[in-house]
Amino acid sequence: MDEIPVEGRLSDIPLPQILHRLWLQKKSGILVVSGGREEKRLCLIKGLLALDRESLDEPRFLKHLGARGLITPARTRRLQSRTVDESEPLVKVLSRQEIPDSALLWRELEAYFLASLAEMFEWADGRFEFLPASSQDFDLLLTGMSTPDMVLEGIRLMTRLKGMEEWLAGAKDPWQAFFPAHLGPAALQPHERYLLNLLSEGRTVEEVLSQSYLSRRDTIKALFALACTGLAGPAAARPHLKTPADFSFTDYDKILVHFKHKASVIFRYVSKEVGPVAMSIMSKALDEVNGWLGPGLPKVTLNPDGCPEVKALLRGHIGLFREEDGKNLFRILDEILAAEVLMVKRTLGHEHEAALVRALER
Repeated sequence: MDEIPVEGRLSDIPLPQILHRLWLQKKSGILVVSGGREEKRLCLIKGLLALDRESLDEPRFLKHLGARGLITPARTRRLQSRTVDESEPLVKVLSRQEIPDSALLWRELEAYFLASLAEMFEWADGRFEFLPASSQDFDLLLTGMSTPDMVLEGIRLMTRLKGMEEWLAGAKDPWQAFFPAHLGPAALQPHERYLLNLLSEGRTVEEVLSQSYLSRRDTIKALFALACTGLAGPAAARPHLKTPADFSFTDYDKILVHFKHKASVIFRYVSKEVGPVAMSIMSKALDEVNGWLGPGLPKVTLNPDGCPEVKALLRGHIGLFREEDGKNLFRILDEILAAEVLMVKRTLGHEHEAALVRALER
């Protein structure tokens, strides 16, 4: 996946997409975001959004509680008169007075954080800077917030379409749906699942806008949300085995060695990203392969090293060993690798698929 630059413009990379990439990379630090004259900071702990005391705008949070009818105007005025260098955090003062009670107060704190996040998503012309930091550097109030879920919810709260329209206008290539494991169907609302299904066959943004039964506004917001969370995006070129210049389709040993090398590249990449779960992901890919091989051929299994075991398949398909059928063997092995890469895309998302394809082409 592409590394997020240390700093840049939101017109080049939308804030929701920045957060999603930082989550994928499990980054810890402070994301400073400026829009116009306003500047805010977001904390991330191993990619998960967090809120620390320094990032909380206490006067605005008080207004939020007042607007929700959870504290009286008189109490709001008294709390607003606290000095800036007050040693105790506002949430501690409120919680000890039990107005509101702690559980409700922290739910409202998260709701306020989400509303603030949605406001920041509107800063299409702002700037950002990421500063690496440790969790020990923060006085944390909220932790472990799912970044993909918060990004989705924040985009749903956005009201201005201009920035989203301008960003989508640059997408000319066909898009397709992806199915990464971090966002199951339950995370999407029905209209978003409808739009994701529209993209299952591959369509350009303009085609989706013209064919969608949703309003143009909801279609734009849903497309933007799906793109920023890695659920949809430009269709990547189909991966193939890249052969050396002196490669011979009649040298079966070389074909198998070449196949095993590429399969090892895939498994090492997935293992680095998800650990032991890599075996499960590769097994699912082979389940699909065995589905289209048909009942007449031996099944492709997974070796302990994560590479597909194809010897039984080759023994069961004698025709593959005729000299003129070397390309047929190569094609079948190519399809197996393509199925594994496709499963990476469905499980981890488009960015991981693109990074893996680049690794295979080296």
